[in-house]
Amino acid sequence: MATAGPDRRLTLLATDPMARIDAPHLAAQMGWAVVSIEEADGVLTIIVETPAAPTD
Repeated sequence: MATAGPDRRLTLLATDPMARIDAPHLAAQMGWAVVSIEEADGVLTIIVETPAAPTD
């Protein structure tokens, strides 16, 4: 995750229910945005987006 480039969407999969809380906190610390959190069959699918590259 740390090497993701600018303006990327990453899909995180988790079976730990606490990921619903932890992933948004991690995203905020990284300067990312949570796009969506969905749950199906006990698996959370969390979509996060990295910020766009700065323009000079």
